[in-house]
Amino acid sequence: VSLGIITGLVLLFAVPGAVGIDGQAINPVDLFSGFANPALITIMALLVVGQGLFQTGALEGPTKALVRSYDERPRVTLIMAFAAVFVTSAFTNNTPVVIMFLPIMSAMAARMGASTSRLMIPLSFVSILAGMTTLIGASTNLLAADAYERIEGVPLGFFAQTEMGLILAGIGLIYILIAAPILLPDRAGFAES
Repeated sequence: VSLGIITGLVLLFAVPGAVGIDGQAINPVDLFSGFANPALITIMALLVVGQGLFQTGALEGPTKALVRSYDERPRVTLIMAFAAVFVTSAFTNNTPVVIMFLPIMSAMAARMGASTSRLMIPLSFVSILAGMTTLIGASTNLLAADAYERIEGVPLGFFAQTEMGLILAGIGLIYILIAAPILLPDRAGFAES
């Protein structure tokens, strides 16, 4: 859809006499300039890194170790898994992290004899909370930092939001610990049914 829209705009403004709202002609360079945004390029690079970790099997060893250790120390293993999600999400884009940890959480839910729905929402929320702690943890952080630099002329550092992000993440994690067992349904997912 995005490619279709940008192609349509290029074709539309290629028509002689087509102008923008301000009466100025819009050329293809103006239309494609958003693709040169450093924040967008960084987001794409982080997605490539996350996919590389997934495709190369770099996380396969730790995944198997976590699932195996669940039988001996279930609570410690679950805490370690969510801690790994938190740390990984803080230093890479959080979306691929959730995708990488889906099979781990599914395997742990099977070992627990619980529905996968009991672990998937906390997985997503922990990843989102961790993404707030660094500049590259969430793609929205990069876009907001880029806009802030353009408007105010002040660049944000990698750890500029870490202090406030950790406070918010701590509050969110406490809420997840308290509310998740109460609010999350124990429903059968597609795989179980």
